[in-house]
Amino acid sequence: MWKVKNANMTSDYKKHLYALVLAGGPGKRLWPLSTEKTPKQFLRLFAGKTLFELTIDRVRKLLPWKRIYVGIVGNKYKEIILGLCPRLPPANIIVEPEGRDSGPAHGLGALYIRKKDPDAVIVNAAADQIIDPEKNYLKAMSVAAEYAYGSKMLIAVGVVPSYAHTGVGYIHKGKKLSRISKTDIFNIDNFTEKPRSRIARDYINSGKHFWNANNYVWRADVYLSALRKHAKNIYKWLELIDRALGTNNEKTALKKYFPKVPKISIDYAISEKAKNFAMIIGEYYWSDVSNWQEVWNNLEKDKAKNAVYSFTHPKNLTILLSAKDNLVVSAGVDVVVTKVKGLVIVASQKGVLITKKEYSQDVKTAVSLLMDKKATLGN
Repeated sequence: MWKVKNANMTSDYKKHLYALVLAGGPGKRLWPLSTEKTPKQFLRLFAGKTLFELTIDRVRKLLPWKRIYVGIVGNKYKEIILGLCPRLPPANIIVEPEGRDSGPAHGLGALYIRKKDPDAVIVNAAADQIIDPEKNYLKAMSVAAEYAYGSKMLIAVGVVPSYAHTGVGYIHKGKKLSRISKTDIFNIDNFTEKPRSRIARDYINSGKHFWNANNYVWRADVYLSALRKHAKNIYKWLELIDRALGTNNEKTALKKYFPKVPKISIDYAISEKAKNFAMIIGEYYWSDVSNWQEVWNNLEKDKAKNAVYSFTHPKNLTILLSAKDNLVVSAGVDVVVTKVKGLVIVASQKGVLITKKEYSQDVKTAVSLLMDKKATLGN
């Protein structure tokens, strides 16, 4: 049984601070640019860097390379990651044999980090987010880490919602628990994962609900204890993997047991069940870049609110005539757009996407249907 040690809430947390960057997932909502071969976190969509590089740049301001771990699905992305971050120790790349979603991914990362440091406190970061200003993020992570290190609490960051986003989870803020470095820490009354639009509108008007930024911070042992209590069907397989870590049977155990773990997000596995969840309010802009609407939100626009991006082929031409409020992305092709409003148009040699911006969340479903059709036809 994994037991939580009693740790004093002191600056000692800095000696035990680690980061886990989850970089798995194909990002189907950014099709046709984001594919199984090159998912969205490895696309250079912003500031000439990949979302993965921007994430690593942030956590590097908190930690040395040796205390940064990256979780991926399959070996196919390992070469990309080492090419982008040659100073990252290859042993710190945790390879899942199969993707089992975020609940097990966080658990596997906690296993590896706890093996290195039983008192580890982990800053968990997704590799597909835009955050600004960075200094506010770093302060939030430091406060959360200090509180998590000295308690048995799981910490989530809530971001003030700017619109009724139905593609993210929401956190209902509870009573105040503590205060560190002028930052308040609150209990969480409940989590709600991806509510319907009407409910999301009610949430943003309440003033008590915040976007769940998936910026979690916790001690490795506390998260593993939460899995043991609330997700026994995940824990039992991770426990078998844990016994093999550091032995000649490590790779065999990982390949044998991890695919048996249920596929479930952290939201359903832990967040909606655990009572020892606290939150801090993130005083920063946050975008999970989960769909083309979010890409449009984060790109510069012309006077007609069109955002145009020529991906990897800056000499390709995009012509807009009497067009307003659109996102037009080209990759290797010229694009002409006339007299339309509020559309996402993505054209590449791999495919063409046309949808209304507000329906960007539906792209994942449509692409899954496309993949199923292609498989049926043998393409």
